[in-house]
Amino acid sequence: MIVRVNQVGAHPPGVDYLLGADCGKECDPAALCVVARTLLEQPEDEEHPHYYELLFAKELQLGTPYTDFVDYLELLATDPSLKGLTSLAVDHTGVGQVVLDMLRDRESLAEVTWAVYYTAGKNEKQEGMNFNVPKKNLVHNLLVMMQRGQMGVAENCPDAHLLKRQLLKFVMKRTAAARDRYEAEATRDHDDLVNALACAVWLGERIDMLDGTESDGFAPYRAAGWR
Repeated sequence: MIVRVNQVGAHPPGVDYLLGADCGKECDPAALCVVARTLLEQPEDEEHPHYYELLFAKELQLGTPYTDFVDYLELLATDPSLKGLTSLAVDHTGVGQVVLDMLRDRESLAEVTWAVYYTAGKNEKQEGMNFNVPKKNLVHNLLVMMQRGQMGVAENCPDAHLLKRQLLKFVMKRTAAARDRYEAEATRDHDDLVNALACAVWLGERIDMLDGTESDGFAPYRAAGWR
């Protein structure tokens, strides 16, 4: 099951990496992705100065034990191509809390694991390295990066065809309670790769503003400030 990331190579200046992880459900497989984030020399929008490229995507076999999933994520984060340059965004909605605890028990992952909990509200909230984020914000952020031409997929990215299929079947649904849900169109379809990628890119747009210590909102700005 374990696959080494060999798509990365040398690190040009201004590049770091984001791991996105969807922990899966009883009928949905777990999935993960590796995204390269490159600081553009002359961005059109200084508030969005990065280009994102999906280097690696993997949908795991349904029923893969959580311990194997955590081992896989640790292997990726400590790969020589990524070590020291990687932040991990993990969906901890539902069973994700179990995986989150396991990840933060790993010394190599404790300080780079940021948790994303999907909500149906309007506001984003931070508590340390944990976030409550409306699902629509995650989806909108990913769509904006795609529409701006600031999100691409490497030619040799594994499971890219599955991601494309999931994106085509990813829809907004209105519930009887007039709430919007963002998910796969039919129960037989999956959206795990979309969720993993959305978490990674969302974190990429936030991480330069965060220090992991504020208890409310996105107030903490690094000493250098935010563009």
